[in-house]
Amino acid sequence: MTLEHAASRALMAAQESTRLIDTQTQLHAPGNTDPASARRRRARTNYLALVRGRHSVARMYQLQFIVLLSVATLCFGLVRFASHRIEGDGEPPIEIQQRKVIFECNSDGKAKMCIQCNRWRPVKARHCNDCGVCIPGFDHHCPFMDACVARESIEPFFCFLVAAVLLIGISIIPLVPIIYEALMRVHETTWNSVELRERWWDRKLSWIGGPVTRYAYGLFIAYRVYSSSGHPPLLRVRGHRDPTYDPCPLLSSPHFGPLLVVVTAVFVMLVGVAMITTIILNARQGLSAVQVERIRRHRARSSSKSNTYDPRIYIYLPPAPRNQTSSLSVLMEGEQDRPEEGVIVAVDPEEPLFDLGASKNLEALLGRKWWEWGMPWRRSRIVEGDEVFNPKVITQLREKARKQP
Repeated sequence: MTLEHAASRALMAAQESTRLIDTQTQLHAPGNTDPASARRRRARTNYLALVRGRHSVARMYQLQFIVLLSVATLCFGLVRFASHRIEGDGEPPIEIQQRKVIFECNSDGKAKMCIQCNRWRPVKARHCNDCGVCIPGFDHHCPFMDACVARESIEPFFCFLVAAVLLIGISIIPLVPIIYEALMRVHETTWNSVELRERWWDRKLSWIGGPVTRYAYGLFIAYRVYSSSGHPPLLRVRGHRDPTYDPCPLLSSPHFGPLLVVVTAVFVMLVGVAMITTIILNARQGLSAVQVERIRRHRARSSSKSNTYDPRIYIYLPPAPRNQTSSLSVLMEGEQDRPEEGVIVAVDPEEPLFDLGASKNLEALLGRKWWEWGMPWRRSRIVEGDEVFNPKVITQLREKARKQP
């Protein structure tokens, strides 16, 4: 399961757990005739408020859930419907045609063109086979959103992951004590019972999948045994005139379904945290998922002689400005008056070509101020032209090209 496929279950797990928690019913308390009690009876009340008696906590929980769900939905829409368009008629800009700026090129020095759509492809842009176009600042294609995550949508995608993780977290937090209490009750009453031993523990078949499968399926059978034993519910609605009233049997009595929801939600949360961490670490180094993959393939190529894939990129470096003094070389006598020409250099993937420093890289992703981090509609600060390249690396590449015969 890929990270995107795991993340696609985030909202589904959150909605399922919230459906269990937010089972709505009416509170019919006997003997109350004052207006406040009447309003409470008519109100649609949170299930946890009914069984725990904490109405204010339930209201706060619902408010947090609505806010986070709204933010996640907004971020989803911003990523799904983001416009990734390369301006122009498909030809390189005039600055590139006149070779006045740094640009990605082929080994012969011609501007890089996409072989699929036959248009000019800027540096850091890649052709997405799913979308059928070249995407500027391409990172990866998210199958869950059916959209590309690129420079125009990386911040709302990041905010979506954060909101989804928090959303799942507050969805399962109220469930955890209930599920834990139910799990302990099932373990105490059925784990060593005669029926469970006959149906599972004493069978050699239970070891076919190994210890994990043996105990996981044993737990599933234990819940089945407990449900068929007629045990009274663990939770009751407080103050109800009918002592057998049970608006949500899935939570009032131990069931395997809510336990599976919580376990799945925790797994998706961990996947989301891993994706958030990966985005931050890559952003600090000025890397995208494409560049990380190129680095991996470059290292694999170094250790395998049969691998013919070349992960390097070629860039054209125009002549350095006349007033720029090189700190790494001294021009030979007689070369002072000779006009300097542009050079074509091959750049290894591990060269920090786009690393402008951790702070500037994070500013481009999240914003310069901390309060901009939670504004997914804010357009990421995009550096273009020569500013996208690390000036120190460019200077080193020029000096390296100068020394070559």
